[in-house]
Amino acid sequence: MKSSSRAFDTSANALETIDPRSSRSRSARSPSFSRSAKSAVLRYGLAFLTVAIALGLKLAFQHFRAPFPYTTCSMFAVAITVWYAGAGAGFFAAALSSVVAWYFVFEPVGSASPTYVVNHAVAVFLIAWICASRRRTERLLIQARSELEGKVEERTAKLSRTRNCRRRSLIARARKRISGAVRRF
Repeated sequence: MKSSSRAFDTSANALETIDPRSSRSRSARSPSFSRSAKSAVLRYGLAFLTVAIALGLKLAFQHFRAPFPYTTCSMFAVAITVWYAGAGAGFFAAALSSVVAWYFVFEPVGSASPTYVVNHAVAVFLIAWICASRRRTERLLIQARSELEGKVEERTAKLSRTRNCRRRSLIARARKRISGAVRRF
C-alpha cells in the first residue's frame, strides 16, 4: 500500500513540474507534428480523397455496366482540391488522377494509349493551373481592395481635417469682421 501511495506522490510531483502558466496541453506541445505539417497532411489528404472518390464512383458505375466519365469527375476533383487546398495539392491531385486514369480506368488495366493519358493529364493540369491562377488573382484583388480602403480612409481623414481647418479660419475671419464692424459703431 505504501509503495502505491509513493508512486502516486512521485507522479503528482512530476505533473507539478509542468509549467503551470502554459495553457496548452501536453499533447499540443509534443513535437510529433507541427501546425504546418498537419496542414500539409490535410491538404494532400483532400487531394487523395477527392481522386479516390472519383475513382470509386467510376468503379461503382463500371460494376453495374453503366457509363461514367471518369475524366469529368477527376476534373471536378482537381478543381475542388485546388480551390480548398491550394495549388500544390491541386497539382498532386492532377498527377494522381492521371496515374489513376492510366492504371484503373482505361481497359485493359494499364494498357491505355498514351494519347488518352496525355490528353487527360493536360486537361487536369490546365484546370489546376486555371483554378490556382484564379485563386491567386482573387487574393491579390482582396489585398488591393484593403489597401485602397486604407487610402480612402486616410484621404477622407485628411479632407476632414482640411475642411475643419478651413471652417475655423472662415469663422475666425467672420468674427474679425463682426468685431471690426462693432468697433466702428
